[in-house]
Amino acid sequence: MLAAVSSEFGPQFPKLAAGLASGVPDLDSVERALRDSSLGGGATALKMLFEQFDKALPPPECARCGKPMCRHRAGKKRVWLTRLGRVEIERSYYYCRSCGNGCFPLDRALGLESSTIIPGMASVVAETTPMMSFDAASGHIANLAGLNASSSSLQRWSPGARRGCSPFRARGGRRG
Repeated sequence: MLAAVSSEFGPQFPKLAAGLASGVPDLDSVERALRDSSLGGGATALKMLFEQFDKALPPPECARCGKPMCRHRAGKKRVWLTRLGRVEIERSYYYCRSCGNGCFPLDRALGLESSTIIPGMASVVAETTPMMSFDAASGHIANLAGLNASSSSLQRWSPGARRGCSPFRARGGRRG
């Protein structure tokens, strides 16, 4: 079992084990390091799944003129924020030789054409931001999910902020 755990967390494991054996273990630091490693592994797996899905998608037809689209040689990078952390992938870009329209089939297939936040992370933001200031929510999300998001980013992503009034503000609280 030690070998399986060690392979999962790599070189961190001996250092963490030594820290625990030092007599004054910092359990919070140990848990955070293990959580961050676990989330990082999950984000890497999600990246690999997205890239495989991108390659498996058939070439699209142009939404504007209906003609088959051509794959561009170079992929385009995109970063999505997930419950597992930041996931950066290089995805396929297709363009129409007839009308010049372009698209990213993966973005369309995942329903993320206009969003940088995966629905799971969006729900974390939506559940957290109405309960506290954006500054406090930023720290809370970093503590729970290991994702550093600025308070200004949370304001942009918050469904309440998009509507112009959040439940927190409606109760008389101030946003930070």
